Amino acid sequence: QITKTIETEALFINHGVKVDLGRMAEWGFELADFGIVVDDEMKTTVPGIFACGDSATYSRKIRIIAAGLHEGPIAINSAKKYLEPTARDEAMISTHHESFIG
Repeated sequence: QITKTIETEALFINHGVKVDLGRMAEWGFELADFGIVVDDEMKTTVPGIFACGDSATYSRKIRIIAAGLHEGPIAINSAKKYLEPTARDEAMISTHHESFIG
């Protein structure tokens, strides 16, 4: 085994993104750019179906892992509100919710 050391100031790694909706692309969603068009509540154009992460697209979308971590809870909250209209608008926020503070 050969090891080579290279001095550098930074190293950038891109895992790459390939969105493949498969048969979901035939479900009647509005599609654009790299995926399923959603609004700010992660609603698709098909009522009752929400999308987030790599499969979702919207104006000014930044395709980074952190986006999916942000969009996931929004999609979940929106789906909960769709299924239970009287539910709270937002779920608990773990770092600020009173039940998590000592």
